[in-house]
Amino acid sequence: MANERDLERFFEDLGYDFEMLGPQMWVVDAGAEGGFGKVVVSYSPPLVVLRLKVVELAKGGEDAKLFRMLLEANARDVVHGAFGLEDKAIVVVDTLEAEYLDAVELQASVDGMAFAAATVLPRLKEFGLK
Repeated sequence: MANERDLERFFEDLGYDFEMLGPQMWVVDAGAEGGFGKVVVSYSPPLVVLRLKVVELAKGGEDAKLFRMLLEANARDVVHGAFGLEDKAIVVVDTLEAEYLDAVELQASVDGMAFAAATVLPRLKEFGLK
C-alpha cells in the first residue's frame, strides 16, 4: 500500500512541484496544459483523494442547464473522477486506492482530470464562467 513517503516519491518521479498543506495533504503543481496543474492530494488510508478546482461559480450561477451539462460531461468526457460542486466552485474529484497506487496511475488520474477540465471549460464560458 502506498504511504505518505511513496506519494512524495511519486510526485518527485513525475517532476511535480509540491508543497505540504498539512498532515497527509499536499498541493501538487503537475504543470498540466491549460493551467490546470494545481491539484490538492489528500491521503486518507486506504484512499488517495485528488481535487482540481476548475472555476468559481458566479453569484446566481447555479443553473439547471449548467448542472445538466456537468452531468453529461461526467458521462462523456471524464476518464478519471467526476465533476462536482465544492462550496462555490466547480471541481473535478478522483479517488484512488492506496493499496494499488503507483506513479503511473497517479499521473493518469491527474492527466485525466486536467483533460476533463480543459474539455468542459469552453462550455462553461456559455454560462458566464471563466
